[in-house]
Amino acid sequence: MACCEQIEADLERTESAFADLLHKYEKSKEIVATMRKNEAALKSACEQAQQALKQSEERYGKLKEHAEKKIMEANEEIAKVREDNKAQIMLMTTKMKKAESETAQLQRQLEAKEKDNEELTAICNDLVKQLESRST
Repeated sequence: MACCEQIEADLERTESAFADLLHKYEKSKEIVATMRKNEAALKSACEQAQQALKQSEERYGKLKEHAEKKIMEANEEIAKVREDNKAQIMLMTTKMKKAESETAQLQRQLEAKEKDNEELTAICNDLVKQLESRST
């Protein structure tokens, strides 16, 4: 009987150990299934993030290209305006120098005319004095 009791006790412990093992196996299966779902979800999220990154990089490249084109156009326009302004300044400077030259020439002509007028006035005054002295 002692042998039977020993066998029954061993059987009971074995069944208990098997039940624990089975419980742990089922729990492990659940954990593995959950991990596989998480892995699939993470892979999907990673792919979406990579696609979003690629789209963002493409959009950035297009925006950068557009901005560089606009900057180049603006720089060309600025250079054109500067050249136009430079040409206008040169033209105005030339006109100003011409006007100053004409003014100086007119000033000299005025001074010559004033000198001629003074001489003519002096001659006329001399003639008037001579005529007055003869008439007296």
